[in-house]
Amino acid sequence: LKVDLVISFVHVTNVLTILAMKGTSTPVIVCEESDPSSSPSSGLWRLLRWLTYRAAARVVVHSNGARAWFGRRLCSQVITVPNAVIVPQSASPTPPQQREKLFLSVGRLGAEKGYDLLLKAFARVTQSSPEWRLLILGEGSERAQLEKHVVELNLQERVSLPGTEPSPWAHYRRAPIFVSSSRHEGFGIALCEAMASGCAVIATDCPSGPKEIVE
Repeated sequence: LKVDLVISFVHVTNVLTILAMKGTSTPVIVCEESDPSSSPSSGLWRLLRWLTYRAAARVVVHSNGARAWFGRRLCSQVITVPNAVIVPQSASPTPPQQREKLFLSVGRLGAEKGYDLLLKAFARVTQSSPEWRLLILGEGSERAQLEKHVVELNLQERVSLPGTEPSPWAHYRRAPIFVSSSRHEGFGIALCEAMASGCAVIATDCPSGPKEIVE
């Protein structure tokens, strides 16, 4: 294909795309979706990323924290483009006094989301505030382990893990507080959606997006 520009997403595809375009004059823009200090986990792919990204016309990241991490070697090539959130017209914020006693979190059930930490913290909250509940929307490889934690902490009546919701906006309007317990984030678009819906936020100060979003 005689194209004018190639745009690639995610580190493995980015590396392969740059290698595939070697020897052509077509510029390549690569986009990093995850926190670069945590992904990829493979040392080989980390090395390949540093070696190939120098040939990219631009490296797009979603936070200034990620930009600073890449900037050590790719300073002039890295730019920050935050993700956008488009709020449906029907999803106007609900007044706080009309919301339920509900903590909400939305994300993939993976170790990086820190839901094991969230369950332990919520168990402490229920000791003094038993009327509060926790809803975690999402699906992933950690489901069985998280369900085990729920039973061990005796939270079966207070924690719900219903799976993936195609549209979480109704839940953002129900909950007064959104929790982001991640160990690392690329950006945290669910956090943005929750804030746009009027939720207060509790978030771990993890690399590389939540602190910038909240501030």
